[in-house]
Amino acid sequence: MPPPDLVTAVGQSLSFEFDGVLVTNIAVVSGLRLEQSATGSKECSLARALTADTRFERWVESVSADAVRRDGVLVVFDQTGRQIKRYKLLNARPKSLEIATLTTGDTSVLSEKLAVTYERLEIG
Repeated sequence: MPPPDLVTAVGQSLSFEFDGVLVTNIAVVSGLRLEQSATGSKECSLARALTADTRFERWVESVSADAVRRDGVLVVFDQTGRQIKRYKLLNARPKSLEIATLTTGDTSVLSEKLAVTYERLEIG
């Protein structure tokens, strides 16, 4: 069996789409799980550099406790912009938005992390 093609296995960029809104420049995604017998909600997080873009905040603020869950799609792209993989989060909703520690004089990149709950994961 030949070794995997590591060049195509490298995710160059990530995007996340929810409620018809596309958010690009996602830097880190963690917590995606595909489970056969799991019941209840799972949780993943998406992190990106802090910018003036308010799409994450607006999504969190727009969802009330009894709001209908929606599907979200995470897309992984290679260096040429070609889609490598799609992860569809079924019945998803935002749980929280965490802003990194803000420290004056700090030169590191500030980030924000969105926690999303979902019921099922489809991989395509």
